[in-house]
Amino acid sequence: MRRAGLGEGGPPTGHHSYANSGYSSLEEENARLTESLRTKVTAIKSLSIEIGHEVKHQNKMLTEMDSEFDSTTGFLSKTMGRLKVLSRGSQAKLLAYMALFSCFVFFVIYWIIKLRTQSRSASRGNVMMSFSGCDSCLLWPNRGATDDSLDPGGSRPLPGLRF
Repeated sequence: MRRAGLGEGGPPTGHHSYANSGYSSLEEENARLTESLRTKVTAIKSLSIEIGHEVKHQNKMLTEMDSEFDSTTGFLSKTMGRLKVLSRGSQAKLLAYMALFSCFVFFVIYWIIKLRTQSRSASRGNVMMSFSGCDSCLLWPNRGATDDSLDPGGSRPLPGLRF
C-alpha cells in the first residue's frame, strides 16, 4: 500500500529520518484505529448475536401465544354455541333452574345467619339462665320480689345487660 511521501509502502531506507518518523507515527495511528475498529466490530457482532437470540425467543413466544389464542377462540366459540342453544330452548326450564338456584343460595345464607345467632345467644344464655325462669325477671330482676326495699320502682334493668 502506498502512502503519500513514504515510497512504496515499506519503511524508507537511507538517510530520510523525517520520512521514517512520519511512517512510524502513521503506522501507530493505523494500528490504534484498527484495534478500535476491531473492538467496535466485536461489540456489534455480540450485540447482533444477542438480538438474534432475542428474536428467536420472541418468535417462540408469539407462536405459543398464537396457539393459546387459537385454543381460546375454539373454547369461546363452543361456549357461544351452547349459549345460543340455551337461548333457543325453553325459557320455563331456565327460569325453574334460576329459581331453584336462588332458593338454594337464600337457604344457605339463612342457615349461616341462624348458626351465627345461635352461637352468640348460647354464649350469652349462660349468664341469663342463672336468673329465675320468668322473662320479666331477666330484664327487671326485682319485679317479682316481695321486698320493695330492693328496688322501689321495680323498673331498674340489670347492669351490664346488652340488648
